[in-house]
Amino acid sequence: MSRPKKIAVLVHNDVVRDARVRKQARSLVEAGHEVEVFGFSTASNDYPTIIEGGARLKITSVRSMNLFMKISLALVKLITGNLTAKLLLTLLVMTGLNTLILGAVVGSLNAQWVFVLSLTLICLFFLLILLGGVTFIFFRSYIDAWIAVNWKYDAIARSLASNVIGESYDAVHCHDIIAMIAGAIVKKTEPSIKMVWDAHELYTDINYPNKFMGLHIGKKIRKIAPVVDSMITISQSFVEIYAERFPDLPSAEVVMNATRRPLKNDLNRSLLRNAAKVSDKQKVLLFQGGFGPHRGIEMLLDAATKLPANWSVVFMGYGPLQGQIEAAAKSANIERKDGAPCIILVDAAPQEVLRDWTSGADLGIIPYENSSNNHLFCTPNKLWEYPNARVPILATDLIEMNQIITANGTGVLLPREFTAEDIVNAISGISDSQLEEWRSNCDTFNSSENWEKFEPNLLKVYA
Repeated sequence: MSRPKKIAVLVHNDVVRDARVRKQARSLVEAGHEVEVFGFSTASNDYPTIIEGGARLKITSVRSMNLFMKISLALVKLITGNLTAKLLLTLLVMTGLNTLILGAVVGSLNAQWVFVLSLTLICLFFLLILLGGVTFIFFRSYIDAWIAVNWKYDAIARSLASNVIGESYDAVHCHDIIAMIAGAIVKKTEPSIKMVWDAHELYTDINYPNKFMGLHIGKKIRKIAPVVDSMITISQSFVEIYAERFPDLPSAEVVMNATRRPLKNDLNRSLLRNAAKVSDKQKVLLFQGGFGPHRGIEMLLDAATKLPANWSVVFMGYGPLQGQIEAAAKSANIERKDGAPCIILVDAAPQEVLRDWTSGADLGIIPYENSSNNHLFCTPNKLWEYPNARVPILATDLIEMNQIITANGTGVLLPREFTAEDIVNAISGISDSQLEEWRSNCDTFNSSENWEKFEPNLLKVYA
């Protein structure tokens, strides 16, 4: 092995729930490297200063950013979130430009033409303002996306980069697109530092609210690609897509979102079941992770009310659709018996005990919608977290999920374009013997497709 390195890990989240970042940090520390993880959060919570393996952790919050960064983010929020602000900005810019033009033209004219041409230019002045406003409104989505990527992202990236510049790091490990921008900032200041980009997603193909985000992010990646020294990503599909779209990026190593090989199977199944208040006789279908759009949550809530009465649907996590889940649970549980609720919401479990919490389920679901290429080729942590807890999987027939589940016999698939009825039909057709067979296959899967299999690909980058 080469000499130990001082590695700065950058990521645009608070790290607490990011299993991939934490696993990698632990592996690098155990390999003898000095690792410091720098995250970002909009909250001002208390965060640990040490995570797995002894890696140090520092979280930058909006409150702790310098004044320039705070003003930048505030302006982005104002401009992109308020149409009136956009119009005022347009009027301000157009007024300034037209005033300069008017002054220059009038100042060069003979006196007898000043009145006529001044009147004409004033009319043109207001026409240009009107046209500018209309153009701004028409292209506001494009402009909003440009501002978000080139102003907001850059502001956060500069804040992350400030932790690294001048601190004698050997390498900067960038875990997402904003961290990639930060790495490029570091690389510009310190060209000798090794820049590693870990692409968790197809960042040009995520379900952004603004359709132009992917366009601007693609431009960013193309601009930064030549200075990336090494690349890691989550699957062979991602390797091929990135190589085709961004040929200036280095060839990527595959480090899948696998879990560590379990050392024992004495799982505490009661944690989830007690929190959900379900009886031992009740079967649990678990949705674990982020409650975001395009993850099939609406269809799962619909299906929950149509499942056999001996099945309960538990949502364990966090996210913007939490209120919708809470409302559905309140309505659906009215006529259910004690110990057999229809829909239950529990808090996200800490990574350190996630396996025990997950093990309380009989089946884990990943009902992601085929809404983007990022989803079509996704390999979420749950593909390993469920089997790691001896919980079979019900997942959408998306390309990578199909390959992993089918090859290892760890569950069953929904149609790629599924409905609530498809979820109901799939679960209604599962027997106890089938669940037991899948659980046995999960054990085999854990012994072969685990973090220890892919860890050498990570360490190779720093050899």
